[in-house]
Amino acid sequence: MSRQTFLNGDADVAKRGKQHLKFTAERMQMYSDNYEIYKEGNEDYPPFYEYDLCFDFVESDGDYNDGAPYFRYQMSYGGPSDEFRFYEPDMIEYVFLDWFVGVGFDVTDEPWAQWLRDNLKERGMLDFNAKREEHVL
Repeated sequence: MSRQTFLNGDADVAKRGKQHLKFTAERMQMYSDNYEIYKEGNEDYPPFYEYDLCFDFVESDGDYNDGAPYFRYQMSYGGPSDEFRFYEPDMIEYVFLDWFVGVGFDVTDEPWAQWLRDNLKERGMLDFNAKREEHVL
């Protein structure tokens, strides 16, 4: 089971976060196991490249995680929202947020999360060195 990394809210937020994580984990496992759905989608699931809302780089998140930069793979926004955060060297965190409260889970050791990270790396999307070079004056 994934270790909780932070909780900003009550036990209900943690419970709902776990439920969203379970749903998301099942979906990621389905994509990793079924190349046809990954590539083409079906009546229940879009192709993988249409699954996310946003992929971007966050330079710092204040004091959280020592202000470490991360890549964000956002799947929904508003209330609630959820996303994956990829930190150097290989930590993967699932984050559930709901109007000023939230919870995070370390999913680094989950096979489906490793598949997601490897998939993004293969496409050159998790390149921390390139992001650092962008900011060199």
